[in-house]
Amino acid sequence: LLQPHPILKAFGDVKTVRNNNSSRFGKLITIKFDRLGAICESTVVSYLLEKSRVVHQSAGERNYHIFYELVAAAEEDPALRTQLKLDSCEAFAYLSQSGVTRIEGVVDENDFDEVRNAMNILNFDAGAQAEIWRVVAAILHLGNVKFTDSAAVDKDDNARVCSAPVLAFAAELLGVAPATLSRALTERLLSAGKIIVPYKVREAMDTRDAMVKTLYALMFEWIIRKINVTLEKNAGSASARNTKDSIIGLLDIFGFESFVTNSFEQLCINYCNEKLNNHFNEHVFKHELAIYSEEGVNVRDLSYKDNMPILEFLENSHNGIYSMLDEQIMINGTDDKFLSRVNQTHSKHPYYVMPSRKNCADPDTRNCFGVLHYAGEVFYNVRGFLDKNRDALHPDVIEAIQSSKSALVSEIFDEDSALGRGKFSSIRDAGSPGGAGSPGGQQFKAQLDALMVTLSATDPHYIRCMKPNNEKRGGYFKSTMMLQQLRYSGLLEVCRIRKMGYPIRRTYGEFYARYSVIDPSCKTIEALLSKLKMDRIVDDARCVTAPPLLRGKTKVLMKQAQANDLDVARESSLQRHVIRIQGVVRGFLTRRRLSYFKRIMAELRAAIKARDEPKLLHWLSQADELPNNGQHFPLVQEAQAVLRRIEQEAKVRSLLVDAMMHNDLNALISSIEDARRMDPPLVHPKIEEAVKKRAVLEEERELKLNLRHAIEKKDCTAIGKLLARAEVRLS
Repeated sequence: LLQPHPILKAFGDVKTVRNNNSSRFGKLITIKFDRLGAICESTVVSYLLEKSRVVHQSAGERNYHIFYELVAAAEEDPALRTQLKLDSCEAFAYLSQSGVTRIEGVVDENDFDEVRNAMNILNFDAGAQAEIWRVVAAILHLGNVKFTDSAAVDKDDNARVCSAPVLAFAAELLGVAPATLSRALTERLLSAGKIIVPYKVREAMDTRDAMVKTLYALMFEWIIRKINVTLEKNAGSASARNTKDSIIGLLDIFGFESFVTNSFEQLCINYCNEKLNNHFNEHVFKHELAIYSEEGVNVRDLSYKDNMPILEFLENSHNGIYSMLDEQIMINGTDDKFLSRVNQTHSKHPYYVMPSRKNCADPDTRNCFGVLHYAGEVFYNVRGFLDKNRDALHPDVIEAIQSSKSALVSEIFDEDSALGRGKFSSIRDAGSPGGAGSPGGQQFKAQLDALMVTLSATDPHYIRCMKPNNEKRGGYFKSTMMLQQLRYSGLLEVCRIRKMGYPIRRTYGEFYARYSVIDPSCKTIEALLSKLKMDRIVDDARCVTAPPLLRGKTKVLMKQAQANDLDVARESSLQRHVIRIQGVVRGFLTRRRLSYFKRIMAELRAAIKARDEPKLLHWLSQADELPNNGQHFPLVQEAQAVLRRIEQEAKVRSLLVDAMMHNDLNALISSIEDARRMDPPLVHPKIEEAVKKRAVLEEERELKLNLRHAIEKKDCTAIGKLLARAEVRLS
């Protein structure tokens, strides 16, 4: 899902004076989820690609990143450089005209590697990638094709190619015969091929640029379609078939632009933003008023700034800015004539602004006209307007490109797929409004209308992206610039409308469920509303000020301040109830613990009395639940002492038994002494038995000792007496 980003960034982003990665197209990313919430499918739809960028860039800006990345990669790869004849960016007119070919801190060849890696992951095979690089290189070489008139040869001013080797190599990259391409760029056929009309130099250049723009746009759409083939690979799975309602769409599109010098591109972009802002107004403001109407609530003085007059000023089919621009193209007019027509027609229009040195930053003031957009005044310099708006491709050019032996070029220029019969929504038939044969502005308008249809069928949420500064610095926040953007985006207007209206709306059920805790004695919604002293609003001219809380047909409507007050009261009531509940619970838990503590004490008394060691062990372990582990209770101390006595007695008895079993006199003596040293001394039958055993063992030891001495002295008499004594003892 993330892999398309490097590709779309390379083919759709550029460097502008304000942003090193300015997206020059809109994209709608649709993400489908299965019933478990996992992503199962995704598609990308592009809108409004700025095609004129391919052939013209303003000072300080760049063409699309992919051109510079391919040239940088060729510098590191001799084979690629030789194959595509790519030298430096400065060698190509489409890259060097702005004076900027590099971006500080950006390594174009590394970005190119990212693009190729993403293409590999998204199943662009080596052949497809090679075809793409050939088309990109062909566009660069076509920009270097020069034309001159043939007056010196045959005394006319018809255009002819004066850089044949460059055109021949561009034709080779496109898989087209050089002669075919040359004819398509310098002449056109009329009346089924019977009449040949040569182009003038300006017309030839316009034809070349229009072909290049269309070629790039079609390739861009083909790349997106190729991406979608991979992203939609799970579309046939069971989970994907059951995700009709589990869809999120993300529309990422360029924002409002206003520079020192603004051209045709800014007019299109700002027109797009006017349309989006109008959709925002429709959704937010008109939806707001519709809710009040549905609820039968009369809200006075709730109005908003509608930008429909601005849109009418731009797109009116009779005298709108775009229609005037198209008119000049049809009559082969000029930029000056277009500006003159605008000034004459709209000089008194409320949204037309006459430029002057005071209000217009563009030094070329006399070639500008101003539009009062919803976001503020913008002055447009008309130099190059008509050239950028010319997008018509004569059938000869289309046929020439369709003759290509390149699989990619022939596919993207295929009549059924590329020119509007179902494959690409952004490129249409030459004869259709907004189609491939229409001026660029009309194509832009047609695509924008299609986008608005899509947006109108959704439940949108809006995310406004703000730039903290124009210096492209991190950690630097410029408040004046942020305030300006807030005004541009219409957010301040939203806040004003929300403040004037009743933004907090809850159904009666939701209202009662949330706020009945304020007064639990209110058993119904009516009782609660009465308690809160809410009066029904009456649609009457005598109603000067509406109460802060309104009762609609199905909902209670509140201002934010009143909702905050109710929430504070709710929290206060909840806190009181919580404290009361906590007291009850704590009392219950304390009583239950006390009951258990009493049981521990009773069981300990019984265990002490019975001198029951297992019970003493068990209940003393339970005594750990008592405060301070029960150490301050005499009964616990007594139980511990009894347990220690029982354990000590058991140990002494064990020693006595072991000593007697092994006739170990020394161990027996020690055990008996231990028993006597106990306090009080241990009294047990085993003690008496041990004492007797001790006497016997001591007597035996004495007999053995005396007998040994008698033997050593060879005292027969003593030996006899001792043996007799031993026999008596044994008997």
